[in-house]
Amino acid sequence: MNRKEYISPWQLSCVTASFILGTSLIYSGGTSYGGRDTWISEIVSTILGVIIILMLSFLLSKFPGKSILEILTALIGPFLGKLFLLYFIFFAILLAALIAFNIQNLFMAAIMTATPGWVFCLTLVLSIGYIIRKGLEPTVRSFEIVFPVVILVLTAMFIVAAFQVDLTYILPVFSVSWISFLKSVIIVTSLPNAEIFLLAGIAIYVKDPRKILPGLLAGHLIAAFFLILRQFLATGIFSLAEAEQLVFPTYMVARTIHFGNFVERIEIFLIFTWFFVVFSKVAACIFVSLDSIRCLFKLPDIKPLVYPFCIFLIPLSLKGYGNYQETPAFISQVLPLLDMTASFVVLPLLLFISILKSLSPSKKGRHKG
Repeated sequence: MNRKEYISPWQLSCVTASFILGTSLIYSGGTSYGGRDTWISEIVSTILGVIIILMLSFLLSKFPGKSILEILTALIGPFLGKLFLLYFIFFAILLAALIAFNIQNLFMAAIMTATPGWVFCLTLVLSIGYIIRKGLEPTVRSFEIVFPVVILVLTAMFIVAAFQVDLTYILPVFSVSWISFLKSVIIVTSLPNAEIFLLAGIAIYVKDPRKILPGLLAGHLIAAFFLILRQFLATGIFSLAEAEQLVFPTYMVARTIHFGNFVERIEIFLIFTWFFVVFSKVAACIFVSLDSIRCLFKLPDIKPLVYPFCIFLIPLSLKGYGNYQETPAFISQVLPLLDMTASFVVLPLLLFISILKSLSPSKKGRHKG
């Protein structure tokens, strides 16, 4: 694959952290099963995310300069390779559409209640389309510029909110059954850590394959810190019974922050930061989809596909769910089947095949000798 664009390991870290934070910064899954221990589920999920990154980085490092399709073809043949790539594209499109739905749902429910949902979706995807047409390097450079601001705002808000935590709401630890805890781990891993495999479509653009692992790990650990803290704060401030009923727990945590009677309702800063990380995640999904389609059909460039693809996403995002009440069911029942299978079945299988293929020549060589 002849590449004209490359990204740095730090830019990959910014993409990874933004991708993982994404909708997870606002939405919280697993509380109905994990209870007070959901923040511990997030820690276990972080460890599982590190395992996914190790497998993914090792696999990509064995095929430097290759596209996803070329890697799959080398491992499982052209037919199965294209079949797996179609799944890769399908999941990226599905994820982009559902995230766009979540954006318009939050804005319509909490901020601009009289504005039609299609306005948010149209604005989002066309803005992303504009920047993607400029190329991968300008796209990730925009993430790199905004990401430090996101980290600064989140750090300041979470530090202030931490003073309102009541530890009696957190204790006792390990108060749920192991089965419930395992279900909670599966849900919080599925959203978002098991989705990391999609970042393979961007990680291949790191010039030095040896820098893929530190780039992915740094972004993952930064995002994981805020996701663990997010869950801890939601339960510690509102209590478990109330936290389970909150639609947007992190948003409500931001609403509790105030200084005296003159600094309050600063949740708009959270919305600002959340919009940029969600923007980054949708942009990553769209780029990965388009770049994979380009490889599949051997197209010279993705630019002619960008705006038609973005327009195609709008009706999908508007009908992402029949209504918001379907979201928890999808996150807990459907999403794990899609991304956990890819991350913990398909990815290890591909890694195992690559190891076997790398060992087979040496065995033949010893046999000939």
